[in-house]
Amino acid sequence: MHRRSHQARGEEAARHEFLYDSSLMHHDSQPYFTPADPPIKALDFSQPASSWLRPTPVARGYARAGGDTVWLYLPHLAMCRLVEEMWKDKFMWLWDNSNSEGSGWADFDFIFPILMHPDTSGMAHVIGMAERVVLWLKGWGEDVEFCTHEQIAGSWEKEKDKDNGKGGR
Repeated sequence: MHRRSHQARGEEAARHEFLYDSSLMHHDSQPYFTPADPPIKALDFSQPASSWLRPTPVARGYARAGGDTVWLYLPHLAMCRLVEEMWKDKFMWLWDNSNSEGSGWADFDFIFPILMHPDTSGMAHVIGMAERVVLWLKGWGEDVEFCTHEQIAGSWEKEKDKDNGKGGR
């Protein structure tokens, strides 16, 4: 059921020419394409692996700019300073382990999506926490760029199209 709902949502988003989706979490610090077609087939594990073990089709469709479920579901907890430190630790790990030469697409190695669940994003302690994180990120100066998901997806898609010899959207 869950797989079908994601597949149906992907088909619907492609039909309406959505540029990105932030609802999936296959990768939380890189944009990616998910296989849109052919449809993902259910695996029959009772059969030999050779009958179902196949490479994943080359993905196309619209970009996914994922996030972390911590961003979505934990900020309502009273221990929001702990979540704030987790976010900073995650950013620092990505920073320390990134390729300083850049990955080629839009001159950055990783994305650090800030997604907050609408049920919690307006709470006073969450607003304060988000403000502290944003100010901390701004303290990195020009090394950190704030972008919308639309900007990330568009830039990444253009770079991937260029890499594949296509002209873009």
